[in-house]
Amino acid sequence: MAGCAHSGRNEIALIHLDEGDVILRLFPKEAPNHVNRFKELARNKFYNGVLIHRILPDVLVQFGDPLTRDPMTPRSQYGSGGSGQVINPEISDLKHIRGTVGMVRSPNKSDNGSTYYGVADSQLYICIDDQPHLDEKYTIIGEVIEGMEIVDGWTKMERDMLEIPVQPVMIHRIEILTPSELKKMRKLAKKKAEITTIVPDSASSQ
Repeated sequence: MAGCAHSGRNEIALIHLDEGDVILRLFPKEAPNHVNRFKELARNKFYNGVLIHRILPDVLVQFGDPLTRDPMTPRSQYGSGGSGQVINPEISDLKHIRGTVGMVRSPNKSDNGSTYYGVADSQLYICIDDQPHLDEKYTIIGEVIEGMEIVDGWTKMERDMLEIPVQPVMIHRIEILTPSELKKMRKLAKKKAEITTIVPDSASSQ
């Protein structure tokens, strides 16, 4: 289990992928506005069909850009899209450890021409390893509690010069649940799997 240093959370997000589910525990206490916006976007199916558009091995993976849904979008534009509703930073004392989930902040230009990172929108990142240089600079909204092996697998994929996977990795949907709802879902899935394995045997004996 990644990120187990944080506790007392009771909101779960399931990221559904071809490879399986990546499960996040959300931190509404530390980042209420970011978590509420993330949940709103997920429930409105905003993340359905978006791609993992940036992979930095040993650092992080990034997703949440709606532009990646459109196959006609130039790959050079991946990472520049959003929902159009921005969120001011909610910096906490949480640390960027392996499995940490944070919100990407958009780069802006100051009056003197230097770049600084301002507000967040819809894009998120998952830390592959500890990233202390990100502490107190970005808003942490949660942690991966299951499926980190799936995230690790992405880092082994072939990538282009922009760090984009050559073979697309699509998020089918993100589902928001309570722990009890997740437990119930797993029970139903287990029962369904048991029935599926029994029926062919019964049919073949007739």
